[in-house]
Amino acid sequence: MKYGRRELIQSHLDARRYINAAEPLRLDATSFTRALQRAFSVDFRELSNIPLSSDAWAPAYLFNLTREAFLAQDSGLLESGLLVKKLEGQGPSGHSLLESFGELGRKRAAVTAQALSLLLDITTTLWPDSPTQVTSDDLLRYGFDDRNRPDPMEYW
Repeated sequence: MKYGRRELIQSHLDARRYINAAEPLRLDATSFTRALQRAFSVDFRELSNIPLSSDAWAPAYLFNLTREAFLAQDSGLLESGLLVKKLEGQGPSGHSLLESFGELGRKRAAVTAQALSLLLDITTTLWPDSPTQVTSDDLLRYGFDDRNRPDPMEYW
């Protein structure tokens, strides 16, 4: 399989998102992002320790802020069927709430897309010489086999 910088960023975000998930999912996400970061010659952990005097401080700080903005967009709502049914049963006020919730979802999607784009730009700025793509073979060299990864939906 081939992985680009978008998958690198997404793996980092998933590892943060699954920090309290079931152990198989948490360990997989953590191991996957570590292997990808090594293959891309990137270490997102170092972004927390950049001194203010460094030229990299501002992009690193922006990366951390943007990552948290991205993660904050996760509503935690996996199935909205019951919510919709209950609100629809409340008449006009429920329909109004659903309309507002739908608008919030559209805005959340826009913020998520913009945050991901910004994280990619920051990663390119901080690590301009990083490869743009790595493969499953690269991950194997760092001890991660991507052939049998757990399905996150099995753990919710």
